[in-house]
Amino acid sequence: MNIVEKILARASGKSSVAPDDVVFADVDKVMMHDVSGPGVIKVFDKLKNKECS
Repeated sequence: MNIVEKILARASGKSSVAPDDVVFADVDKVMMHDVSGPGVIKVFDKLKNKECS
């Protein structure tokens, strides 16, 4: 695994990840582009609400 795969594997609690894997990882910080940010925030809110219910 390369360094990015190792970071994603550790953050998702998996022993390994590979290209084309879907990964749900715990993150410390998130960076968004100004244009796509508002749409992405809406999706994150929906996902967060589904986890809580």
